[in-house]
Amino acid sequence: MPTTHAHSLVQLRRAMELSEEIQKLEAQLRVILGGGAGGGEIPSPFVAPAPPTKAMKGGKKGKRFVSPEARAKMAAAQKARWVKKAKR
Repeated sequence: MPTTHAHSLVQLRRAMELSEEIQKLEAQLRVILGGGAGGGEIPSPFVAPAPPTKAMKGGKKGKRFVSPEARAKMAAAQKARWVKKAKR
């Protein structure tokens, strides 16, 4: 089984190369975002913090709100389940 061993070594080397490349890119990103060259967490540009809700603020808890689009989606799914059950 020398091919399996050689193949895994190639994969390991590639993984190490990718890891080093990622570390270099993260360092560049920290410099660009003003975090300096030191460590620290990199803020993700794709995840925004959730706005505080009434429950988070300690306000009065009310009924849950479901948008009309979500209601329509749930209704369509339920109708599809009914049709599926009626065909049996």
